[in-house]
This record gives sequence, C-alpha cells and structure tokens, in this order.
Amino acid sequence: MQPFEARNPVASARGASYGSAMTYAYVILFTLPRRRR
Repeated sequence: MQPFEARNPVASARGASYGSAMTYAYVILFTLPRRRR
C-alpha cells in the first residue's frame, strides 16, 4: 500500500480523513452514553 499511496497522495489523504472520521465517530458514540448517565 505504501507505493500506491506514494503515487496517489489524494488517495492517501482520503484514507487518512476517513480513518480520522471513523475514530471521531467512535469517540462520540462511546462518550455520549457516559455523559448522559
């Protein structure tokens, strides 16, 4: 995957943004129930 990302910086940027969005969503889903209780 490294050579593919190196050749396509846009694809790597999309992957990084997608990963950060997934982690952000997981953090919200796990923190909301705790705050409500």
